[in-house]
Amino acid sequence: MNISYGSQKPRSKATQRKRVRAIYMAILGLVLFTSTTSLASSDGKNMSGDGFSDKGTLVAIEPVQVSIIQDLAIQGIFIIDFYVDAPESRAARKLEFLMPRLRDAYLRGINEFANHEIRIERPVNLDRLDLYLIRETEAIMNETGFRILFKQVMVQKR
Repeated sequence: MNISYGSQKPRSKATQRKRVRAIYMAILGLVLFTSTTSLASSDGKNMSGDGFSDKGTLVAIEPVQVSIIQDLAIQGIFIIDFYVDAPESRAARKLEFLMPRLRDAYLRGINEFANHEIRIERPVNLDRLDLYLIRETEAIMNETGFRILFKQVMVQKR
């Protein structure tokens, strides 16, 4: 018994089998994808194949926006969003505990970088920005081995 709703035509058995087969294949693909992803991430090591630490040592820093002031006028806005990769999970917990001090140091360092290193018409020197941020991190943490992973770096002309 086929029940028809509105102007829909009743589907044939072959069409229904194709839809069911497509749904099963989609579910199978999703299951295989999630199982391989979970196996790859549960190998017990602290480092992934690309050399970056696992999520347990990455600490997200809230995005920072500062004005670019040159020639006694605001020339633009510098926006940065990044992670700090700690050398071990203990350092990551300490980093999160000292986040207010770190955020203040980052804000001062990024503001100094924006006003002295950035020119609106030129690309941002990410190596120098990386050095600024690592220097601030190591000064507050009294440890070494931190890395900066940029998520977004943008200069917006005013």
